[in-house]
This record gives sequence, structure tokens and C-alpha cells, in this order.
Amino acid sequence: MRGMSQHLEHMDSTEKLQLLQQLLCVRSPEFPLPIDISQDINKILAYTRDHRILVSADSIPTRNSITIRKPTHRRIENVIHSWAGPQLRQECYDVMRARGSDLPTGHAVTTSAYNLPFSLQLDRGAKSASIERQQLQQCYSSVLNEIDRLPADSKSGGKSVALCGISTGLFAFLAILAAELTIDAIAAWINARNYLLNAETVIVTASAGMSAAIGLDYTSPNLFQEHFPTFFQYGFTCLYDVFGSYYFTHLELIRKWPKSALYAELLTWLKRFGENAHVRTLNADGLFVANRWGGDIISTPQGQYASYWPSAPYMDVARGYMDPETQRLTDEGAIPRCLSCGGDMSICVRAAGWFNEKPYSEGEAWWRRFCQEALGREGRMVILEIRLGMNTPGVIRWPNEDLVRESDGKVRLVRLVLGLHANVPLDLEYEGLATYVDGDMKDTLRLLLKNTNDININAI
Repeated sequence: MRGMSQHLEHMDSTEKLQLLQQLLCVRSPEFPLPIDISQDINKILAYTRDHRILVSADSIPTRNSITIRKPTHRRIENVIHSWAGPQLRQECYDVMRARGSDLPTGHAVTTSAYNLPFSLQLDRGAKSASIERQQLQQCYSSVLNEIDRLPADSKSGGKSVALCGISTGLFAFLAILAAELTIDAIAAWINARNYLLNAETVIVTASAGMSAAIGLDYTSPNLFQEHFPTFFQYGFTCLYDVFGSYYFTHLELIRKWPKSALYAELLTWLKRFGENAHVRTLNADGLFVANRWGGDIISTPQGQYASYWPSAPYMDVARGYMDPETQRLTDEGAIPRCLSCGGDMSICVRAAGWFNEKPYSEGEAWWRRFCQEALGREGRMVILEIRLGMNTPGVIRWPNEDLVRESDGKVRLVRLVLGLHANVPLDLEYEGLATYVDGDMKDTLRLLLKNTNDININAI
């Protein structure tokens, strides 16, 4: 584009405007423009904008790797940046530099709109090739989550958002399929909010997704490196690798895990239902109880680490023999033994036929009684399922679906899950008895617990 400078005096105003807009799409924001030049550009764009017809709405462009450096390509991001002015590109640059990485597929961020006739501008990450249905739907869920954070319009009291068709241009993703996925994603997001708002009885069923949302991710090498630095030499890379052994270091990590704002928000919301709320979790970490959810209104069918923790005196003794550098016990005599038989001790979680059901029988009895009484009462019951993948579907996933089917329309299922396993049975979805939200667990849960805001959605 440098060669165009010698032709400037021969260009008319329209050509110069087009050249300016192309420069706004390719100029590096690493070195900000001088203030006076930015002000002049804004004046030109504002004048031109006022003499054209532009639709006012919150706009969400998508980014892809092929056209990102082609200023003449009519992709939505070029259109946005060419009219918004240099400040938008600068803010996007600052946001991404602060993140330290690209925006992941399906996520969204919010910036100011500058010269655009919008209140705010959103940018979302999109996959440049082989985009999958789940990722496309997650894009729209993330956009709705971002919109939900924003203040309502001062005049109308509502919100509006314009959704562009991701990858339906250069990447030839079928427009009709994209439209169907968009509508499905929006409907699922709204249904989930409405289900929770109309609930009179609530069951929360949680698995690894809840723990991972607050950083306790059993698949995370970074978490493992931080707390188990000496274990990498043995080929271990995550907490799942040491799940059946090395109990002292593992349990110390869980016991010291800080209280969570996300748990606090969820449990504060649950407590509004009084006795009409129950928690059933696959997580053995005890974080629901640690975050002050009553132990008598929770069922843990997979067990709890707490069944090992009562031997706290043994833990205190062992701590004195733990070498902080090597993470090894210097005296094997400090290893706790069973008081009855003198044998090895283990965390009491369901891993084989030796699992002891007795410590959890009361919670299971409470669970069965709660479901029976709830189904006999008037009013709608909602199951809020928070999970990560497909582990142990016979304990939570399938029983939840069976409970919905057997309730004669009284029970609704809201499933929060991320990625390929984001779905509900088609028959339940068709009957309006189940829905799911595919998105970041932490953000999605927080936003679902808020009061529903009025949103006008125009899919473009």
C-alpha cells in the first residue's frame, strides 16, 4: 500500500476514504497514532457515517487467520475496524497483549465502539478451518454471556445484539446450518434462564466441571507442576495420575483449597429454596461442605476424601516427617495404618469392589427421600447439572434424564457442559423438558444465576 502515496493527489475523496479505511485494518497498533491525527480520522469517519445508513446495535465480529491481513476483504471485522477508527484497533491490541494469548475459539470480549453508532463492540474467536457445530454454538453462547454483563440501554431499558454468520463466507460454512445452530444456541441459553427462574425445587448435580471451574482441574499439568514439582521425574503429569496414591500431598492440597466465590454464589442462590434444595455431587473433594453447604443435605455416591481426613492426628504427625524439597516422608513409621487390622489406609472413594458404602448411606437415603417428596409436591422442579465430560454417566447423567422422563412434565433439566459432550437427549429437548448451555463453566453458571434481562436478538 506504500506505493499508493504517489497517487494520492489524483484520487477523489471516495478513493481516499477507502484507502484510509484499509489502512485502519492493517496498521500495527503497537505504536499508537498521535492524538491530532486520531482526532482528524475520527472527524472524517464521523462525518461520513452521519451521511450513511447504519443500523444501531451491539456488533460482534469474528476473526479468522486467512483474511486477517487483507484490508480489502469484505469480512465483518474489516468493516467494523474501518468505521470505528484507530482507537478500536488499539484497544483490541491492548486487550490481547494483556491476555498474553489469542482469544480461544468460542470466547468473546467487549470493547468500546468509538465511531460506530453502537454502545459497545464485541469480538469473538472463531475457528479458521473445520469449525465444529459445538464451537459455533459456543460462540453465540459466549456473546450472550458478554451481553448479559453489559448495562441496559438508558432509553429503552433493554439490550440488542446483532449476530453475524460465522464462517459462512470465505469458509463456505452452510448458511442454513449456521442459522439453525444460532437459533438453537439462543433458545437453549434463554430456556436455561427461564427454567431456573420458574423453579420451586432445585437439585444441583455436580461433577468435575464444578471443581475445574475454580481451578482444581485434575487434568491440568500446570496445577500439578505447582503442587507436585518432584513428581514429574516419575512420569506423572496431572492429579489423575496420583489419584490412587501419594495421599498426603494430595489431601493437603484439597484441604487447603481456598473458598470460592463461585461456590458462594451458587450456594447463596440455593439457600433461597430452603428445604427444597439438594446437592448431589460426584466430587470427593468436599468443597460443597467446605464452602458451607450443610452436610445433611448433600449426597456423595462416589465417596469423599473426608472419610480419610478424620485421622487428622496422623496427618499432623506425618507433616513433621515430610521433606518439603523432595515431598517424601523421611520416616515410613509416620504413614497411617488401620487401627483395626494394621493394614494400609486409602481414601474412601468408589474405585473398586472394596468401596465401603456405609459412610454415605445416610446421604443416599436423604437423596431418595428428597426426590420422592419433591415429585409429590406441586410446583416445578429443576435439575441443574454441572459437569465436564462423560465420566460415570450412570451416577448422574442417566439418572437425571430418567427423573425428567418419569416426572410427567414436572421436572426440567438444565445441563452445563463444555465441548463435544454438550447435548441433551433429543426427545427431552423436543418436548421442552431439557436444555443445555455449551460454554465456559465459570461464566455461564454465574450469568444463569442472575435475573433474566430483556434481550432483543436480531440474527443477521
